[in-house]
Amino acid sequence: MVFLNPPHHTTALAFVSDAHAVVAQLDSDERVGETMKYLIELDDLYQSMTLNHVARRASTGQGVALLTLYSKGLSAPPSVTGWSTPSAEKERTERLSTLIDAFKLKIRLEATRGHLPVCWGILTAALGLSIERSQYLHLFLHARSLLSAAVRLNDIGPYASQQILLHVARPLVDAEVERCKSLRTGLVLKNEYNPMVDVTFDEEAMGPVSTWPLGEILASRHDLQHSRIFNS
Repeated sequence: MVFLNPPHHTTALAFVSDAHAVVAQLDSDERVGETMKYLIELDDLYQSMTLNHVARRASTGQGVALLTLYSKGLSAPPSVTGWSTPSAEKERTERLSTLIDAFKLKIRLEATRGHLPVCWGILTAALGLSIERSQYLHLFLHARSLLSAAVRLNDIGPYASQQILLHVARPLVDAEVERCKSLRTGLVLKNEYNPMVDVTFDEEAMGPVSTWPLGEILASRHDLQHSRIFNS
């Protein structure tokens, strides 16, 4: 239970929300470049807030995998969009594919990294999920991954992990999503994507923050272990 409480939500959720916001509002081909600029800035900020090399490596590996999943498995193929998709939806799909392919190219050129929270926001926005659903799923899957790791370490059994996920982790996720759903990075100007929101940004109250140095220390020692069961 100790590992379910550290503030992953206060660090990553702001990046998920901002990445989702800019991609969801991509309504013209002319804004692809502007959207790309915001995504790279978000990625750079997350890189600077992730202090140890192990977490960075795992985050970028999973992030790139999500973008590849969208391109190869979740985006509509041309054979489908060509005849059965309304023109507006077809244009949106092509625009999102262009953005994601361009972002993947930037990653290959090492112009950006492709961290998991940013790529998760991109993926869920491209799939049409709401920002609330995106936030919830990100934290829920994070909790599930921790319990899966505990099963692989033989600390708990598979049935116990399901009980913990349902009766302990789920209420924690519900509470943390409600508490942290308004967190943002401050990089994305809110008036560009929601004119009804005040542009004043209180970084201390609304910005991302990491307050678990022990987690950074433990993660940074991963490569020093004599045997490892995680491909991070």
